[in-house]
Amino acid sequence: MLLRRSLLFTTLALLGLLIGSELAVFRAPTREHCFGEDLRSAVMSPDGKWVAAVGMEESGHWFFEIWSKDGKRSGERVEILPPSGRFQPMCWREDGREVAVGLGAEVWLFTPGESGRRVLAAAKQVRGLEYRSQTLMARCDTTTLCWNVRSRRQILRLDQNHLLHAALDPQGKRLITSCFEDGIRIFDLGRKRQLLHITPGITVSGLQVTKGGHWLCASYRRHDNRRLDTIQTFALQNGERVAPPLATPVLEGFQATPDGSRLVARCQEKAVVFDLPKGTPLAENIGSARLIDQITNDGKRIATAPQGAGRPNALLWDAKGNAEHSLGDTAQPFSLSWSETGRLIVVDGRISVWRP
Repeated sequence: MLLRRSLLFTTLALLGLLIGSELAVFRAPTREHCFGEDLRSAVMSPDGKWVAAVGMEESGHWFFEIWSKDGKRSGERVEILPPSGRFQPMCWREDGREVAVGLGAEVWLFTPGESGRRVLAAAKQVRGLEYRSQTLMARCDTTTLCWNVRSRRQILRLDQNHLLHAALDPQGKRLITSCFEDGIRIFDLGRKRQLLHITPGITVSGLQVTKGGHWLCASYRRHDNRRLDTIQTFALQNGERVAPPLATPVLEGFQATPDGSRLVARCQEKAVVFDLPKGTPLAENIGSARLIDQITNDGKRIATAPQGAGRPNALLWDAKGNAEHSLGDTAQPFSLSWSETGRLIVVDGRISVWRP
């Protein structure tokens, strides 16, 4: 009898832990901080201490500023050039000590708590920025440039016509680029030579390095038939396919988790979460959206900015499709992003920091 009671108690305790963990996954998000005004985009530093933001005043002038995580401005507002696209390119160094902003043909570097800036000469119209280990990369209209983070010395300048995307591996040693109807090229930064050319003659609409730098996800937009858009995954080392292709008709964008286990794709009228290694869909969220959906690093939550009457301005949903929570008191977001510390940064004029 005593043994039966012990087994029953143990079973109930395990069930309680399992239920509790599920409830923790599905709990409603809470807003930790809300600050700023006239802001359009923001990104939190990897250590979670600072938030860099870009905004536009009523006069039409654009500005950059840095805030502490609890809403205290660091330094003065800096006037900048207006963005050429939806957002100004902006990226934090991995130690959180510096943030880079792309402005025209230059990269401006800011340090939290310090006045002034450093300027790196780039090329016409900086479109994207990435810090990886000791390398800073800037993708411009037809040029990709890489610098050593500490010395500021330029280590590579690569000119390519019709450049669409560029990315670095986590070690900052390999550069991946794609150009219109030229597939994917992978370069060794140290030896300054090309290593691979994957699927030449194909237009790649998106690139992301995942699985700790071992895999490369690439999206393919079929201009002749958008219903045939796909995402394919390759080994970065040799260019071989390592996962089944994902059917993503009329693809608008995607984001994979750093470990390569999950991927969320924004397709026409819905977002779909995939098990990336198996190539199987796990959940979907029906409806169009204003922005590309953002997935947490652990692959458990997705942030969406729905579009359409009767839908919330922003919501979180889980990767199993079992729960959905609206982010209350949120206007239509200009941008959504997850921080390395697991916080959701929503910019709707203000910056809201949410804990899921």
